[in-house]
Amino acid sequence: MIRCENKGKIRSKIALNIAKDLSYHKADDVVVYDVKNKTPFYSYLIICSADNVRKVNALKESAVDSLYLYHKDVKNVEGKHGNNWIVVDGRDIVIHVIEAKEREKLRIDELYNDCACLLVNDETVVPEVVRKLKSIED
Repeated sequence: MIRCENKGKIRSKIALNIAKDLSYHKADDVVVYDVKNKTPFYSYLIICSADNVRKVNALKESAVDSLYLYHKDVKNVEGKHGNNWIVVDGRDIVIHVIEAKEREKLRIDELYNDCACLLVNDETVVPEVVRKLKSIED
């Protein structure tokens, strides 16, 4: 289990909605970090876990879909089918989908202990964002 003290405030509605989508699709320990003061390359980092490699790949697809729907910007996806760690780069928002055993072993969350964070689950209330996807009729 990941320890996140829900410290600070996550201001990005987009990042929160993407994290909520991942939680809805059964990602475990979904945490949003505000890393603006830690790195100049992106503002928000979302890390989530999966029980197995198949679930990692399925969550990668959910992450790409959510990034496209809310953020309209998917720059790159690192990691192939069958990997236990996949990174989805949305320029300003980066998503790590990682197998739970690997996440525990690498202790990646400890790198962001000093950042504002929020553990997102099914009970988390996030402000809704209008999806940027145009309707089929347009």
